[in-house]
Amino acid sequence: MKCFHSILISLVLLCLRLFLPLGTADSNTFSLFHDGVQGCLGVRDSVLYMFSSCEDEAQRWKWVTRGRMFNLGSSLCLGLTVGNGSTSRSPLNVYTCDHEPLKVRWTWYCGQVLENLNTYMPFPAMVTNTSTAKAVTEGSWRVYGDDQDLCAKSYQEIYTIQGNSQGRPCFLPFLYDGQWFHSCTSVGREDGHLWCATTYDYGKDERWGFCPIKSNGCETFWDTESLMDNCYQFNFQAALSWSEARTSCQQQGASLLSITKVEEQSYINGLLTGYSASLWMGLNDLDLTGGWQWADSSPLKYMNWEPDQPKYEDEQNCAVIRTETSGRWQNRDCSIALPYVCKKRPNATMDPFTTDSWADDDVYQCDVGWQAFQAGCYRLTTDKMDWNSAEKTCLKMEAHLVSIHTLPELEFIVGNMKKVELWIGLHDMALEMNFEWTDRTPVIFTYWHPFEPNNFRNTQEDCVTLWGPEGRWNDSPCNFTLPSICKKPAQKVEGKKHEHGCKQDWHWHNPACFLVGEELVTYDEAKKTCAVHEATLVTISNRFEQAFVNSLVFGRSGDSFWIGLQDEANTGTYSWVSGGPVSYTNWNRDQPAAMKGGCVTMATGHATGLWEVRECAVPRSKYICRQNKESSSSPALPSPAPTPSLTGNCPSEWKTSSKIRYCYKVFSQEQLQQSSWIKALVNCHAHGANLLSVNGPEEEAFIEQILHETFGESEDHEQHWFWIGLHRRNPLDNDSWKWSDGLAYTYQNFARYYSPIHKCVAMDLGTKSWLPMHCESKLDWICKIPKGSCGYSGMKWVAFEEAEYRFSEHRSSWDQAQRICSWVDASLASIHSAAEGRFLKNMIKTDNENWWLGMYTYENDGRFHWSDHSVLNYVSWASGQPHTISRDRKCVYMSTRDWTDQKCHTDLRYICKRVNITGTIPPTPSTPLQSAGCADGWTPFLHKSVASMCIVYMIGQWFFMRHPLGHISRKGSQ
Repeated sequence: MKCFHSILISLVLLCLRLFLPLGTADSNTFSLFHDGVQGCLGVRDSVLYMFSSCEDEAQRWKWVTRGRMFNLGSSLCLGLTVGNGSTSRSPLNVYTCDHEPLKVRWTWYCGQVLENLNTYMPFPAMVTNTSTAKAVTEGSWRVYGDDQDLCAKSYQEIYTIQGNSQGRPCFLPFLYDGQWFHSCTSVGREDGHLWCATTYDYGKDERWGFCPIKSNGCETFWDTESLMDNCYQFNFQAALSWSEARTSCQQQGASLLSITKVEEQSYINGLLTGYSASLWMGLNDLDLTGGWQWADSSPLKYMNWEPDQPKYEDEQNCAVIRTETSGRWQNRDCSIALPYVCKKRPNATMDPFTTDSWADDDVYQCDVGWQAFQAGCYRLTTDKMDWNSAEKTCLKMEAHLVSIHTLPELEFIVGNMKKVELWIGLHDMALEMNFEWTDRTPVIFTYWHPFEPNNFRNTQEDCVTLWGPEGRWNDSPCNFTLPSICKKPAQKVEGKKHEHGCKQDWHWHNPACFLVGEELVTYDEAKKTCAVHEATLVTISNRFEQAFVNSLVFGRSGDSFWIGLQDEANTGTYSWVSGGPVSYTNWNRDQPAAMKGGCVTMATGHATGLWEVRECAVPRSKYICRQNKESSSSPALPSPAPTPSLTGNCPSEWKTSSKIRYCYKVFSQEQLQQSSWIKALVNCHAHGANLLSVNGPEEEAFIEQILHETFGESEDHEQHWFWIGLHRRNPLDNDSWKWSDGLAYTYQNFARYYSPIHKCVAMDLGTKSWLPMHCESKLDWICKIPKGSCGYSGMKWVAFEEAEYRFSEHRSSWDQAQRICSWVDASLASIHSAAEGRFLKNMIKTDNENWWLGMYTYENDGRFHWSDHSVLNYVSWASGQPHTISRDRKCVYMSTRDWTDQKCHTDLRYICKRVNITGTIPPTPSTPLQSAGCADGWTPFLHKSVASMCIVYMIGQWFFMRHPLGHISRKGSQ
């Protein structure tokens, strides 16, 4: 029998577009059809049968709590009798749902159901026509009336509101007044509200809650405010994790609370008056590649953090609003159970700008020296100046520093204004952490770097820069000197838009022309049609191209479009039919489905742009063709990392083979303590590596070989789990799986059903299959590094005197490095003696590498501090350091040639330091360091032109003095 090892179902049957008519009472029900015997599975007299009919209640099923399968006609659940050797009756049968009977195991979730159906059903005794015997063995199961794969979706809990269950999910089916209910009901209520029990027997436990209702309006359970144009739901009685709370809001057509302006914050504060609680809101920094973000995609333009927040200790990636601090915000561990606030915007209208709009057929003209894009003119100013001077320069040209409102506009700037870092017009000078554009246009789009905006160390970072290959943003001190971009309105003129050689009905997006095909065809027919046009089915290489393709089909619903991705080799690994590398994927939830030889479509409607695997020949879809054009103006977008060499070396104790381009290392509990997913990732980063990604069965087979070599083949290793790099932590990724190292997700090996709440993936040593788990689970892990990378073999803590040090080859910004150090109860290294400095120099050895230390300056005024709050009692500046002219350098790195200051967002290696239990870091001085000029016999601390602090070393102490009135303070011993 064919055995499916995917586990992704529950809800293709539950909430997908099934074959049932609109008037059906429960659209989550389905029938299981066997295409061999041409019949459906049902129940008669508490026994499973095959029926020729598929639409009676006896053949209707649905997924219920704990992933069980429930039969509507009999109110029984599917189960497997253990140890049943009968030849007249299948061990697969139905049983009462309230508890698991003796010697019966529930067939939970899609993976197990499919495996048991394929193994035991149709049972030979069920089939009376012997001519169908071959069809029985060769047939397969699917949902009746639907061409979707049985395991295309997963079951989702229904979280209750109000009631007395603290928001816990419905228990389905539940027993009430002697009757089984497999969905929410209004029975027993005069007000007609739908409710459910949260244990299987309401009469016994009396635990219940109201069921969520998905609607565009704000009826029962919502607070409305016309001035805010929003409605809010405060669930003070609930206790859910951040992900569960977000799901509860989504089930009501809402999202977790976002606050985008001061007036909204004031309104929320008024509603919180009289309560004492910390409540989940939608703010999070779960995107590994970006900064803080709202779960409903609102722009992050206003912040109301408590002092010294957000903190980056442990794994506190989600934010709460706290009544104890008058509505201020604090970051917390996303897994803890708390009350929460939902927000809904009823009858929402489109903003004057759309965040993904390329559709502008008008023609615009700009002055000489300016570049036109849509309705704007742009000009790069290469002269470096501070933010205020840059804005004044733009004003002289009747322009402003650039405002950015859409992803297409950002793509244009990144591709055409080729500078490392630039001023843009965003600032919070009028009100701290309330960002606005200088041209007064609304802030409807933000694109922050990781850990941004952070108002670094409570300094005045009131202006915003754009930097890096993706054009992400960072709040920075306004006195930095940088290039800038000016923007002003373009002049609309008569004429035809330049299509760059694209034919009629084709659409230009640099560097290619795109055609939307409206005919319903098979995959092969779509390929042939594109070939006739000297094109291929569309390939998509980054999020900018994806957003453009989305715009071509925006507003449609029910259509799907073939794209050029296919499992041509029938291995479960997807590749572009054009032969190009897969550098980007945009899968829908629980995709790619477990289907060998599948082809990929792009969905529309609520899932516009998301990819789904389909049978290549049976369903018919529309298609999109792409025809590449030679262009010297192609945007300089991020390019994929170079392919590692087959001949490169591996660090000591890492495994590889001559056919593999990577090195691997298994970290098991025999070597060190198990870790959460994020701490395992940090540990890999500390080795210059990443958590394991898997690009196909060949690489997975080599991983299996390594695990056998490490743990042996004879022992039973099932349930020994290892973290790998697959995750779906970012709530804005539509629950799409991503590899932490950026590898495109083109291969999967999930083995059975998993909960949508589980966001990180582990590999089982026994079966080599994958299973999502809670990211906070403590497991072993596997790291992967390209051949030729030196790594760092000594990543254990290295002791010196009363402290321990850890040297990370993984390059990070200063702030990110400090955060990672905090995860291991450490801080970026401080240095308090020449001997300590020599020790660190001997450890790093390599002349050409720079390593972050914990030294930084608050306000670029020359007053440096250590991030561990220890006293600054020793310095070892390189010649000419710190910089006297450049005011945009405020963090310090060391090399074998002493210390240098540098921009804090530069990616460097770093050194973590923690004090032994018996040791102490030199104490924080009781008074702040004094700024000063210098008297005779004193030495300038830094340089006179930058700072006025003077320093002298006498009788074993460092002394600082402020000139000319000579306030002297002793700062500590060397």
